[in-house]
Amino acid sequence: MSFESLFNSAHNVLQIARSICSDTDNEIENCLQLLEKRESDKVLSDYGVVAIHQLLDLFDLVRQRISKEISDKLKQRDLFLKKINKELNKLQEIKIKMLQITVDFEIAIENKNFKPNTDVYNKSFESENMENSQDKNKKVHNKKKTLYDFIDDESMSILLKDIGALNDKLCKTPDKKFIDSILLRFDNQATYLTKQWENIQSGYKSHFNDGSDSLLTLLMKNNDAIEYDMVELLKGLNSHLDKCLIYQKEPTKELFNVIKDDDSKLASVLETLKKNANIVHQNCKDIQRIIAVMENHKIKSISFLNELNEFNENVVEKQIQGELSNEWEKMNEMVVVLYSMEEEVIGFQIDCQSFMESYNKLLLELERRRKTNLKIQKMITDFQTELETFKQEDIKKRGEFWHENAEFIPQDLIDGDFITSSFPKVVINYQLENIPKVSQASLSEAMNQLNL
Repeated sequence: MSFESLFNSAHNVLQIARSICSDTDNEIENCLQLLEKRESDKVLSDYGVVAIHQLLDLFDLVRQRISKEISDKLKQRDLFLKKINKELNKLQEIKIKMLQITVDFEIAIENKNFKPNTDVYNKSFESENMENSQDKNKKVHNKKKTLYDFIDDESMSILLKDIGALNDKLCKTPDKKFIDSILLRFDNQATYLTKQWENIQSGYKSHFNDGSDSLLTLLMKNNDAIEYDMVELLKGLNSHLDKCLIYQKEPTKELFNVIKDDDSKLASVLETLKKNANIVHQNCKDIQRIIAVMENHKIKSISFLNELNEFNENVVEKQIQGELSNEWEKMNEMVVVLYSMEEEVIGFQIDCQSFMESYNKLLLELERRRKTNLKIQKMITDFQTELETFKQEDIKKRGEFWHENAEFIPQDLIDGDFITSSFPKVVINYQLENIPKVSQASLSEAMNQLNL
Protein backbone atom coordinates (compact mmCIF):
# COMPACT_ATOMS: atom_id res chain seq x y z
CA MET A 1 0.00 0.00 0.00
CA SER A 2 1.39 3.36 -1.01
CA PHE A 3 1.88 6.23 1.37
CA GLU A 4 -0.43 8.37 -0.70
CA SER A 5 -3.33 6.00 -0.13
CA LEU A 6 -2.47 5.86 3.56
CA PHE A 7 -2.40 9.66 3.74
CA ASN A 8 -5.71 10.00 1.92
CA SER A 9 -7.26 7.39 4.18
CA ALA A 10 -6.03 9.19 7.31
CA HIS A 11 -7.31 12.53 6.01
CA ASN A 12 -10.73 11.15 5.01
CA VAL A 13 -11.25 9.27 8.27
CA LEU A 14 -10.28 12.36 10.25
CA GLN A 15 -12.79 14.47 8.32
CA ILE A 16 -15.52 11.91 8.94
CA ALA A 17 -14.56 11.68 12.61
CA ARG A 18 -14.58 15.46 12.98
CA SER A 19 -18.02 15.61 11.38
CA ILE A 20 -19.30 12.92 13.72
CA CYS A 21 -17.80 14.65 16.75
CA SER A 22 -19.14 18.03 15.62
CA ASP A 23 -22.66 16.66 15.23
CA THR A 24 -22.37 14.95 18.59
CA ASP A 25 -21.08 18.12 20.18
CA ASN A 26 -24.01 20.09 18.74
CA GLU A 27 -26.48 17.58 20.13
CA ILE A 28 -24.85 17.76 23.55
CA GLU A 29 -24.85 21.57 23.38
CA ASN A 30 -28.55 21.59 22.50
CA CYS A 31 -29.24 19.30 25.44
CA LEU A 32 -27.28 21.59 27.73
CA GLN A 33 -29.36 24.54 26.57
CA LEU A 34 -32.53 22.54 27.21
CA LEU A 35 -31.25 21.65 30.65
CA GLU A 36 -30.49 25.29 31.42
CA LYS A 37 -34.02 26.22 30.39
CA ARG A 38 -35.29 23.30 32.43
CA GLU A 39 -33.49 24.64 35.51
CA SER A 40 -35.11 28.05 35.10
CA ASP A 41 -38.52 26.46 34.47
CA LYS A 42 -38.05 24.09 37.39
CA VAL A 43 -38.41 26.96 39.87
CA LEU A 44 -41.80 27.87 38.38
CA SER A 45 -42.82 24.23 38.08
CA ASP A 46 -41.83 23.44 41.67
CA TYR A 47 -43.68 26.54 42.87
CA GLY A 48 -46.76 25.42 40.96
CA VAL A 49 -46.61 21.92 42.44
CA VAL A 50 -46.22 23.30 45.97
CA ALA A 51 -49.08 25.75 45.41
CA ILE A 52 -51.28 22.95 44.05
CA HIS A 53 -50.63 20.76 47.09
CA GLN A 54 -51.36 23.69 49.38
CA LEU A 55 -54.65 24.43 47.62
CA LEU A 56 -55.65 20.77 47.63
CA ASP A 57 -54.83 20.57 51.33
CA LEU A 58 -56.80 23.78 51.76
CA PHE A 59 -59.92 22.06 50.39
CA ASP A 60 -60.35 20.15 53.64
CA LEU A 61 -59.99 23.37 55.63
CA VAL A 62 -62.44 25.17 53.34
CA ARG A 63 -64.88 22.26 53.63
CA GLN A 64 -64.56 22.38 57.41
CA ARG A 65 -64.98 26.17 57.39
CA ILE A 66 -68.10 25.99 55.24
CA SER A 67 -69.53 23.18 57.36
CA LYS A 68 -68.73 25.09 60.57
CA GLU A 69 -70.25 28.28 59.18
CA ILE A 70 -73.43 26.41 58.28
CA SER A 71 -73.47 24.63 61.64
CA ASP A 72 -72.93 27.86 63.60
CA LYS A 73 -75.62 29.72 61.68
CA LEU A 74 -78.12 26.90 62.11
CA LYS A 75 -77.31 26.70 65.83
CA GLN A 76 -77.89 30.45 66.16
CA ARG A 77 -81.16 30.06 64.28
CA ASP A 78 -82.28 27.12 66.44
CA LEU A 79 -81.32 28.93 69.66
CA PHE A 80 -83.33 31.96 68.58
CA LEU A 81 -86.30 29.77 67.63
CA LYS A 82 -86.00 27.98 70.97
CA LYS A 83 -85.94 31.32 72.75
CA ILE A 84 -88.98 32.72 70.96
CA ASN A 85 -90.85 29.41 71.37
CA LYS A 86 -90.07 29.60 75.07
CA GLU A 87 -91.71 33.03 75.19
CA LEU A 88 -94.67 31.70 73.21
CA ASN A 89 -95.02 28.82 75.68
CA LYS A 90 -94.98 31.32 78.53
CA LEU A 91 -97.73 33.28 76.83
CA GLN A 92 -99.68 30.06 76.27
CA GLU A 93 -99.33 29.18 79.96
CA ILE A 94 -100.59 32.64 80.90
CA LYS A 95 -103.49 32.20 78.48
CA ILE A 96 -104.38 28.86 80.09
CA LYS A 97 -104.30 30.49 83.52
CA MET A 98 -106.59 33.27 82.33
CA LEU A 99 -108.95 30.74 80.76
CA GLN A 100 -109.11 28.95 84.11
CA ILE A 101 -110.19 32.12 85.93
CA THR A 102 -113.99 32.49 85.74
CA VAL A 103 -115.13 36.10 86.06
CA ASP A 104 -118.24 36.90 88.14
CA PHE A 105 -120.36 39.00 85.78
CA GLU A 106 -122.00 40.80 88.69
CA ILE A 107 -118.58 42.10 89.63
CA ALA A 108 -117.72 42.96 86.05
CA ILE A 109 -120.96 44.87 85.47
CA GLU A 110 -121.45 46.59 88.81
CA ASN A 111 -117.86 47.84 88.97
CA LYS A 112 -116.96 50.29 86.26
CA ASN A 113 -113.27 49.69 86.83
CA PHE A 114 -113.70 46.11 85.64
CA LYS A 115 -115.40 46.67 82.32
CA PRO A 116 -113.76 45.08 79.28
CA ASN A 117 -111.89 47.41 76.96
CA THR A 118 -112.98 45.87 73.68
CA ASP A 119 -116.01 47.12 71.80
CA VAL A 120 -117.31 43.58 71.48
CA TYR A 121 -117.58 43.07 75.20
CA ASN A 122 -118.78 46.62 75.85
CA LYS A 123 -121.70 45.91 73.52
CA SER A 124 -122.18 42.57 75.24
CA PHE A 125 -122.42 44.21 78.65
CA GLU A 126 -124.72 46.96 77.35
CA SER A 127 -127.01 44.33 75.86
CA GLU A 128 -127.04 42.31 79.08
CA ASN A 129 -127.71 45.40 81.18
CA MET A 130 -130.62 46.35 78.93
CA GLU A 131 -132.14 42.88 79.21
CA ASN A 132 -131.59 42.96 82.96
CA SER A 133 -133.40 46.29 83.30
CA GLN A 134 -136.35 45.02 81.26
CA ASP A 135 -136.79 41.83 83.23
CA LYS A 136 -135.05 41.70 86.58
CA ASN A 137 -136.27 38.21 87.22
CA LYS A 138 -134.66 36.93 84.03
CA LYS A 139 -131.09 35.62 84.48
CA VAL A 140 -128.91 37.14 81.82
CA HIS A 141 -125.57 36.40 83.42
CA ASN A 142 -125.79 32.66 83.26
CA LYS A 143 -123.01 32.43 80.65
CA LYS A 144 -119.64 32.16 82.31
CA LYS A 145 -116.77 34.16 80.93
CA THR A 146 -113.11 33.84 81.76
CA LEU A 147 -110.55 36.52 82.38
CA TYR A 148 -109.16 35.82 78.92
CA ASP A 149 -112.42 37.02 77.37
CA PHE A 150 -111.45 40.55 78.40
CA ILE A 151 -108.22 40.44 76.38
CA ASP A 152 -107.92 41.71 72.81
CA ASP A 153 -107.61 38.18 71.47
CA GLU A 154 -107.80 39.31 67.84
CA SER A 155 -104.50 41.23 68.02
CA MET A 156 -102.85 38.38 69.87
CA SER A 157 -104.15 35.79 67.40
CA ILE A 158 -102.88 37.80 64.44
CA LEU A 159 -99.48 38.16 66.11
CA LEU A 160 -99.25 34.46 66.94
CA LYS A 161 -100.33 33.53 63.43
CA ASP A 162 -97.67 35.80 61.92
CA ILE A 163 -95.03 34.41 64.27
CA GLY A 164 -96.03 30.84 63.43
CA ALA A 165 -95.80 31.50 59.70
CA LEU A 166 -92.44 33.24 60.03
CA ASN A 167 -91.19 30.52 62.39
CA ASP A 168 -91.99 27.85 59.80
CA LYS A 169 -90.29 29.88 57.10
CA LEU A 170 -87.21 30.44 59.26
CA CYS A 171 -87.03 26.73 60.11
CA LYS A 172 -86.73 26.03 56.38
CA THR A 173 -84.12 28.75 55.77
CA PRO A 174 -81.78 27.68 54.45
CA ASP A 175 -83.49 24.69 52.91
CA LYS A 176 -81.80 21.36 53.77
CA LYS A 177 -81.71 20.37 50.10
CA PHE A 178 -80.01 23.67 49.31
CA ILE A 179 -77.35 23.08 51.98
CA ASP A 180 -76.83 19.49 50.87
CA SER A 181 -76.50 20.59 47.25
CA ILE A 182 -73.86 23.19 48.18
CA LEU A 183 -71.80 20.68 50.14
CA LEU A 184 -72.26 18.00 47.49
CA ARG A 185 -71.23 20.40 44.76
CA PHE A 186 -68.11 21.36 46.69
CA ASP A 187 -67.25 17.75 47.53
CA ASN A 188 -67.75 16.57 43.95
CA GLN A 189 -65.66 19.39 42.50
CA ALA A 190 -62.93 18.93 45.12
CA THR A 191 -62.87 15.17 44.51
CA TYR A 192 -62.74 15.71 40.75
CA LEU A 193 -59.85 18.18 41.04
CA THR A 194 -57.94 15.95 43.44
CA LYS A 195 -58.41 12.97 41.12
CA GLN A 196 -57.35 15.09 38.15
CA TRP A 197 -54.13 16.06 39.92
CA GLU A 198 -53.47 12.45 40.87
CA ASN A 199 -53.82 11.50 37.19
CA ILE A 200 -51.40 14.26 36.16
CA GLN A 201 -48.88 13.11 38.74
CA SER A 202 -49.42 9.45 37.92
CA GLY A 203 -48.89 10.09 34.21
CA TYR A 204 -45.72 12.02 34.96
CA LYS A 205 -44.27 9.43 37.33
CA SER A 206 -45.05 6.59 34.92
CA HIS A 207 -42.20 7.84 32.70
CA PHE A 208 -39.60 7.66 35.45
CA ASN A 209 -38.93 4.90 37.91
CA ASP A 210 -36.12 6.63 39.78
CA GLY A 211 -37.11 10.22 39.17
CA SER A 212 -36.60 12.51 36.21
CA ASP A 213 -33.75 14.57 37.63
CA SER A 214 -31.65 11.54 38.56
CA LEU A 215 -32.22 10.02 35.13
CA LEU A 216 -31.16 13.26 33.43
CA THR A 217 -28.03 13.38 35.55
CA LEU A 218 -27.21 9.80 34.65
CA LEU A 219 -27.64 10.44 30.92
CA MET A 220 -25.53 13.58 31.00
CA LYS A 221 -22.77 11.79 32.92
CA ASN A 222 -22.89 9.03 30.33
CA ASN A 223 -22.64 11.61 27.54
CA ASP A 224 -19.71 13.30 29.26
CA ALA A 225 -17.87 9.99 29.52
CA ILE A 226 -18.57 9.08 25.90
CA GLU A 227 -17.66 12.57 24.75
CA TYR A 228 -14.33 12.21 26.55
CA ASP A 229 -13.68 8.89 24.79
CA MET A 230 -14.61 10.41 21.44
CA VAL A 231 -12.24 13.32 22.04
CA GLU A 232 -9.47 10.86 22.84
CA LEU A 233 -10.20 8.90 19.66
CA LEU A 234 -10.25 12.14 17.67
CA LYS A 235 -6.91 13.08 19.21
CA GLY A 236 -5.56 9.70 18.05
CA LEU A 237 -6.75 10.34 14.51
CA ASN A 238 -5.18 13.80 14.57
CA SER A 239 -1.97 12.23 15.80
CA HIS A 240 -2.11 9.67 12.96
CA LEU A 241 -2.45 12.49 10.40
CA ASP A 242 0.40 14.37 12.05
CA LYS A 243 2.59 11.28 11.62
CA CYS A 244 1.71 11.24 7.93
CA LEU A 245 2.72 14.89 7.61
CA ILE A 246 5.99 14.20 9.39
CA TYR A 247 6.58 11.26 7.08
CA GLN A 248 6.13 13.55 4.08
CA LYS A 249 9.00 15.69 5.32
CA GLU A 250 11.21 12.94 6.69
CA PRO A 251 10.16 9.52 5.38
CA THR A 252 11.49 6.55 7.32
CA LYS A 253 10.63 2.91 7.10
CA GLU A 254 9.94 2.70 10.79
CA LEU A 255 7.45 5.59 10.66
CA PHE A 256 5.84 4.09 7.55
CA ASN A 257 5.26 0.83 9.40
CA VAL A 258 3.71 2.74 12.30
CA ILE A 259 1.43 4.65 9.92
CA LYS A 260 0.54 1.45 8.16
CA ASP A 261 -0.24 -0.26 11.47
CA ASP A 262 -2.39 2.68 12.59
CA ASP A 263 -4.21 2.63 9.28
CA SER A 264 -5.33 -0.92 9.96
CA LYS A 265 -7.10 0.38 13.06
CA LEU A 266 -8.84 3.35 11.43
CA ALA A 267 -11.96 1.43 10.50
CA SER A 268 -12.34 0.14 14.05
CA VAL A 269 -11.80 3.64 15.49
CA LEU A 270 -14.32 5.12 13.09
CA GLU A 271 -16.82 2.40 13.96
CA THR A 272 -16.30 3.11 17.67
CA LEU A 273 -16.86 6.81 17.05
CA LYS A 274 -20.07 6.08 15.18
CA LYS A 275 -21.29 3.76 17.95
CA ASN A 276 -20.46 6.37 20.58
CA ALA A 277 -22.17 9.03 18.49
CA ASN A 278 -25.25 6.83 18.23
CA ILE A 279 -25.23 6.33 22.00
CA VAL A 280 -24.93 10.09 22.57
CA HIS A 281 -27.65 10.67 20.00
CA GLN A 282 -29.94 8.23 21.78
CA ASN A 283 -29.08 9.75 25.14
CA CYS A 284 -29.88 13.20 23.79
CA LYS A 285 -33.18 11.93 22.43
CA ASP A 286 -33.95 10.49 25.87
CA ILE A 287 -32.98 13.79 27.48
CA GLN A 288 -35.20 15.69 25.05
CA ARG A 289 -38.04 13.24 25.71
CA ILE A 290 -37.66 13.62 29.48
CA ILE A 291 -37.52 17.40 29.23
CA ALA A 292 -40.56 17.32 26.93
CA VAL A 293 -42.41 15.26 29.54
CA MET A 294 -41.30 17.73 32.22
CA GLU A 295 -42.39 20.65 30.07
CA ASN A 296 -45.73 19.00 29.47
CA HIS A 297 -46.05 18.37 33.21
CA LYS A 298 -45.18 21.99 33.92
CA ILE A 299 -47.81 23.22 31.44
CA LYS A 300 -50.43 20.87 32.91
CA SER A 301 -49.47 21.89 36.45
CA ILE A 302 -49.75 25.60 35.70
CA SER A 303 -53.03 25.05 33.87
CA PHE A 304 -54.31 22.96 36.77
CA LEU A 305 -53.15 25.61 39.25
CA ASN A 306 -55.14 28.21 37.31
CA GLU A 307 -58.14 25.88 37.40
CA LEU A 308 -57.76 25.53 41.17
CA ASN A 309 -57.51 29.28 41.62
CA GLU A 310 -60.57 29.77 39.44
CA PHE A 311 -62.47 27.16 41.46
CA ASN A 312 -61.44 28.82 44.70
CA GLU A 313 -62.30 32.31 43.45
CA ASN A 314 -65.44 31.68 41.41
CA VAL A 315 -66.98 28.56 42.94
CA VAL A 316 -65.97 28.80 46.59
CA GLU A 317 -65.81 32.55 47.15
CA LYS A 318 -68.42 33.87 44.71
CA GLN A 319 -70.90 31.05 44.17
CA ILE A 320 -70.93 28.98 47.35
CA GLN A 321 -70.05 31.79 49.74
CA GLY A 322 -72.30 34.19 47.84
CA GLU A 323 -75.27 31.82 47.96
CA LEU A 324 -74.70 31.18 51.66
CA SER A 325 -74.43 34.91 52.34
CA ASN A 326 -77.78 35.43 50.61
CA GLU A 327 -79.34 32.76 52.82
CA TRP A 328 -77.83 34.27 55.98
CA GLU A 329 -79.15 37.68 54.92
CA LYS A 330 -82.64 36.21 54.51
CA MET A 331 -82.31 34.60 57.93
CA ASN A 332 -81.19 37.84 59.54
CA GLU A 333 -84.11 39.74 58.01
CA MET A 334 -86.56 37.19 59.42
CA VAL A 335 -84.79 37.19 62.80
CA VAL A 336 -85.09 40.99 63.00
CA VAL A 337 -88.83 40.77 62.32
CA LEU A 338 -89.26 37.88 64.77
CA TYR A 339 -87.25 39.74 67.39
CA SER A 340 -89.68 42.65 67.10
CA MET A 341 -92.59 40.19 67.36
CA GLU A 342 -90.93 38.56 70.37
CA GLU A 343 -90.93 41.94 72.10
CA GLU A 344 -94.66 42.19 71.38
CA VAL A 345 -95.14 38.69 72.84
CA ILE A 346 -93.24 39.72 75.97
CA GLY A 347 -95.39 42.86 76.07
CA PHE A 348 -98.52 40.68 75.92
CA GLN A 349 -97.09 38.55 78.73
CA ILE A 350 -96.47 41.57 80.91
CA ASP A 351 -99.91 43.02 80.16
CA CYS A 352 -101.67 39.72 80.85
CA GLN A 353 -99.69 39.13 84.03
CA SER A 354 -100.44 42.65 85.19
CA PHE A 355 -104.09 42.19 84.28
CA MET A 356 -104.31 38.93 86.26
CA GLU A 357 -102.48 40.48 89.19
CA SER A 358 -104.74 43.54 89.12
CA TYR A 359 -107.82 41.33 88.89
CA ASN A 360 -106.72 39.18 91.82
CA LYS A 361 -105.87 42.26 93.86
CA LEU A 362 -109.26 43.70 92.93
CA LEU A 363 -111.00 40.60 94.27
CA LEU A 364 -109.10 40.84 97.54
CA GLU A 365 -109.76 44.58 97.73
CA LEU A 366 -113.48 44.04 97.08
CA GLU A 367 -113.57 41.44 99.83
CA ARG A 368 -111.65 43.72 102.19
CA ARG A 369 -113.97 46.64 101.50
CA ARG A 370 -117.03 44.40 101.77
CA LYS A 371 -115.89 43.19 105.18
CA THR A 372 -115.04 46.75 106.21
CA ASN A 373 -118.54 47.86 105.16
CA LEU A 374 -120.02 45.00 107.15
CA LYS A 375 -118.03 46.04 110.21
CA ILE A 376 -119.10 49.67 109.83
CA GLN A 377 -122.70 48.60 109.30
CA LYS A 378 -122.54 46.43 112.42
CA MET A 379 -121.01 49.26 114.44
CA ILE A 380 -123.78 51.64 113.32
CA THR A 381 -126.45 49.05 114.11
CA ASP A 382 -124.93 48.31 117.52
CA PHE A 383 -124.68 52.02 118.28
CA GLN A 384 -128.30 52.65 117.27
CA THR A 385 -129.43 49.69 119.36
CA GLU A 386 -127.53 50.93 122.41
CA LEU A 387 -128.83 54.45 121.82
CA GLU A 388 -132.42 53.19 121.68
CA THR A 389 -131.89 51.22 124.88
CA PHE A 390 -130.41 54.28 126.54
CA LYS A 391 -133.43 56.34 125.33
CA GLN A 392 -135.93 53.90 126.77
CA GLU A 393 -134.11 53.81 130.08
CA ASP A 394 -134.01 57.60 130.12
CA ILE A 395 -137.77 57.85 129.53
CA LYS A 396 -138.39 55.30 132.24
CA LYS A 397 -136.18 57.08 134.76
CA ARG A 398 -137.72 60.46 133.97
CA GLY A 399 -141.18 59.03 134.50
CA GLU A 400 -140.17 57.49 137.80
CA PHE A 401 -138.50 60.71 138.86
CA TRP A 402 -141.60 62.73 137.91
CA HIS A 403 -143.91 60.35 139.68
CA GLU A 404 -141.93 60.42 142.87
CA ASN A 405 -140.88 64.07 142.96
CA ALA A 406 -143.45 66.05 140.99
CA GLU A 407 -144.72 68.04 143.95
CA PHE A 408 -141.21 68.94 144.95
CA ILE A 409 -139.89 70.01 141.58
CA PRO A 410 -139.23 73.74 141.35
CA GLN A 411 -141.43 75.65 138.94
CA ASP A 412 -138.48 77.02 137.01
CA LEU A 413 -137.39 73.46 136.10
CA ILE A 414 -140.89 72.65 134.99
CA ASP A 415 -141.13 75.86 132.97
CA GLY A 416 -137.70 75.15 131.42
CA ASP A 417 -139.03 71.85 130.02
CA PHE A 418 -136.02 70.15 131.54
CA ILE A 419 -137.90 67.13 132.73
CA THR A 420 -140.28 66.71 129.79
CA SER A 421 -137.83 67.53 126.94
CA SER A 422 -137.52 64.92 124.19
CA PHE A 423 -134.49 62.63 123.91
CA PRO A 424 -131.81 64.12 121.64
CA LYS A 425 -131.65 62.68 118.11
CA VAL A 426 -128.38 61.27 116.66
CA VAL A 427 -128.14 61.16 112.83
CA ILE A 428 -125.32 59.12 111.21
CA ASN A 429 -124.77 60.25 107.61
CA TYR A 430 -122.71 57.34 106.21
CA GLN A 431 -123.50 55.84 102.81
CA LEU A 432 -122.50 52.18 102.70
CA GLU A 433 -120.91 50.95 99.44
CA ASN A 434 -122.84 48.49 97.34
CA ILE A 435 -120.07 45.92 96.97
CA PRO A 436 -120.79 42.51 95.43
CA LYS A 437 -119.71 39.43 97.28
CA VAL A 438 -116.78 37.51 95.84
CA SER A 439 -117.00 33.73 96.02
CA GLN A 440 -114.67 31.93 98.40
CA ALA A 441 -113.28 29.89 95.49
CA SER A 442 -112.34 33.07 93.64
CA LEU A 443 -110.74 34.52 96.75
CA SER A 444 -108.73 31.36 97.38
CA GLU A 445 -107.56 31.29 93.78
CA ALA A 446 -106.61 34.99 93.93
CA MET A 447 -104.57 34.46 97.10
CA ASN A 448 -102.91 31.43 95.52
CA GLN A 449 -102.05 33.43 92.38
CA LEU A 450 -100.58 36.23 94.50
CA ASN A 451 -98.70 33.71 96.70
CA LEU A 452 -100.44 34.99 99.83
